[in-house]
Amino acid sequence: MANAFFLQHFAGDPFFNMAVDEWLLRQVSSCPGLIYLRLYTWRKGAITFGINQKKELALDFSKVSGTPVIRRVTGGRAIYHDPGELTYSIAVNTRHLGNLKLVGSLTKTTRSIAEALTYFLRRLGIQSHYLRSSSLKDSEPAFFHTAACFDSISRYELVANSQKIIASAQRRVGAAYLQHGSIKLHGVASHPALATKLLAGSSGTDIPPISREDFGLMAGLFVQEMGLYFELELKESYLTTPDQYEVKNRMSFLKKNPVLRRDIFKHWSSANSLYIRG
Repeated sequence: MANAFFLQHFAGDPFFNMAVDEWLLRQVSSCPGLIYLRLYTWRKGAITFGINQKKELALDFSKVSGTPVIRRVTGGRAIYHDPGELTYSIAVNTRHLGNLKLVGSLTKTTRSIAEALTYFLRRLGIQSHYLRSSSLKDSEPAFFHTAACFDSISRYELVANSQKIIASAQRRVGAAYLQHGSIKLHGVASHPALATKLLAGSSGTDIPPISREDFGLMAGLFVQEMGLYFELELKESYLTTPDQYEVKNRMSFLKKNPVLRRDIFKHWSSANSLYIRG
């Protein structure tokens, strides 16, 4: 049986949310067969953009208006995360891992995770499917750098009622990978800094935040469906005191270097040397 753990964080600070996902990738990178799944929401709205995007093209910084902007360590395009969004992450070290659904190429693992997420959405009363091919526009460099995440639909992203409902991105480091994604249960919130066209009739003020009670119910269903699909016995986990110190230091580093295209190993070491634990 694989070592598989589940974490949940309700209404997290944007820098905390990104710091924990980076921490998960670091954790699994040195532990063969280790698996983490996580579900979280956002205390306040934030914009994240992909590691390979040109920041001056990804969004209009003159219209950010105090919204936190953070470059992800994963790929993909710019996205506005609102408090009505549910976000998942999965971090895996595939070395010595016999779970075939979690092992393989980026394409294979992305497809497996997408299929697992369709079962989770079904438990929420949402019928969805994943696409088997990307749009032709996705291959155009200009479109990649300037289009908002929910303006494009790539292979194995999920669609419900003809609208993209989950956008995901993956990063691989050796035998380890991190995939995380935004689940837009109530439509896509707009932000003036992003040229989003697929608004699904919503704006940032139209979408209600996810309540703690609803989040707890959804977290339970997420654990059940992901555990069943991947045949995992997920144990609930928490950040220990040393883990909290590491994440706190990473948060401080991200706040000082929010748009840096960073190496999570080199820069994590730098962050921990710059900030005193406690």
